[in-house]
Amino acid sequence: MLPILKPYLSPALEQYARGVSLISETQTPLSQQLERVVTLSEAIAQFSAAKGVKGKRAQASVWHMHYTLQIMPSVLFVHSVLNRKLPFATEQVSIDTNHWQLQLPHQGTAMASQPTLEKYDSFIFEHLVPLHRFLVQHFGVPEPVLWSNCAFRLRQFFPTILHYTGRRTETQEDFETLTQSKFLGQLRNPFYAPRIELSDTHGSYQLRASCCFLHKVSNSKLCRDCPKQPHHADARQQQRALYKTMMATNDI
Repeated sequence: MLPILKPYLSPALEQYARGVSLISETQTPLSQQLERVVTLSEAIAQFSAAKGVKGKRAQASVWHMHYTLQIMPSVLFVHSVLNRKLPFATEQVSIDTNHWQLQLPHQGTAMASQPTLEKYDSFIFEHLVPLHRFLVQHFGVPEPVLWSNCAFRLRQFFPTILHYTGRRTETQEDFETLTQSKFLGQLRNPFYAPRIELSDTHGSYQLRASCCFLHKVSNSKLCRDCPKQPHHADARQQQRALYKTMMATNDI
């Protein structure tokens, strides 16, 4: 856990902050880990295989869902509540493949009020983009699957953070920008997907843009919000139509 988070978390919530910490000893930087293809690929494959997942694409996505579960709560809280910008350059950070923990050289720098892109540009383009590129190249997982996984984590953790900290205006704005805006500044927002709101007996939910492959884990089923659910066929068709419209009009 980052020491800066300790005062804000009860013991029950500390488990959600364990995925990001400070580098405690000399570690191989992520830039080199990404170059050592076999070592990192085998570690990812072994993680998912231990859960009964076969097939490289599914192994990459299942690992990615775990990794984003590990790191997203800390990243969102530090950036959108504490207004600090963490370092994410691949030359500076490392991934502990034993615990799948992101290790940072320091706890970031304080920011004045900044647009969402200024807060998250390093996380998106210096961490997620090269990591996704690695998974696409060496596991064959479609990149939209990975961004859909991230978008799911944003929708999962931002409301929880807002619940515990109060509906802070800037935090709410970051949540809405990252999940609902087609652009971040002049750049396409990779987290964005056409919003298809559905409901069942448990309440409302948003259709995911892509299947995360978690149903490939032993004895698992398709997620409630999965576009592969048979009863989501019409909604999925509507979502695809919205994508095509946006692309045809250069709206995204």
